[in-house]
Amino acid sequence: MTEFVKICPKCGTPNPEYENLCAECGQFIGMEPATPRPQTSPPTAPAEAPAAPPPAAPERPTPAAATAAERAFFYLEPAFDHEILTVRENAILGQAHAQSEAEVQIPGRIEGAAFLHRRHCRFEHRNHGWQVQVLDQSRYGREFTNPTRVNGEEVMPGDSRRLDDGDELRLSGLGFRVRIL
Repeated sequence: MTEFVKICPKCGTPNPEYENLCAECGQFIGMEPATPRPQTSPPTAPAEAPAAPPPAAPERPTPAAATAAERAFFYLEPAFDHEILTVRENAILGQAHAQSEAEVQIPGRIEGAAFLHRRHCRFEHRNHGWQVQVLDQSRYGREFTNPTRVNGEEVMPGDSRRLDDGDELRLSGLGFRVRIL
């Protein structure tokens, strides 16, 4: 069975395909493509025994053919910070706060984070793609006054919008680039 790894662009270390950080140097490798592990040359066979051809590596599934389990996360690249956020199935994004239940929290040190709700939006994987659902704040006794936009189009509270790789997601003025593998 072929093992897939992510090769660190900084130090060249092969890492397991599910890792986001290089075990050797700590470089972020979450966006690196997984490739078959480089094989070391096996010892040569004796002259009287012909060497068997190596088994063909199985084809890596394309993103369209990948199962939902293989796409259980995607990334958000913030325009305001260098830290890339990993977003998992059904994760809620919101303002960092002691009482926030959001799995992805934007720290208050980020300018504009105070305008996010503590439960601003949820990310779901359905209909063969990722969706952002704007959470309705009325059940908390608040109006939803801080807009969510996908590629400039506002998404109303309670509604969902499909996300594709490269889309711009704006949450109350904070900009993110969507990165789906």
